[in-house]
Amino acid sequence: MGNVSQLERGLQGYSQEGLEALADVLNCDPGQLLTVDPTGDDAIWSIWERAKPAERTMIVNVAKTIVKTGTD
Repeated sequence: MGNVSQLERGLQGYSQEGLEALADVLNCDPGQLLTVDPTGDDAIWSIWERAKPAERTMIVNVAKTIVKTGTD
C-alpha cells in the first residue's frame, strides 16, 4: 500500500475496498482506521509502545481482569 502516506496527509481519497484491505493488513476494523487517534499521549497504543516487555505483560493481565470483571 504505497499510497498510505498520501491518504494520511489527505492528498488522496479512499474507497471502501481500499479501507477494508488496509484494515485487513493491520488486523483491525475499517472503522478503527477512521476513529482511533494513535498519536494521543494517553491513547492505549501510545502507552503500549512505551511499555517494556514486562510492563506489556502486566498491561495484558490487567486488561483481562477488567474485561472479565466487566462481564460478570
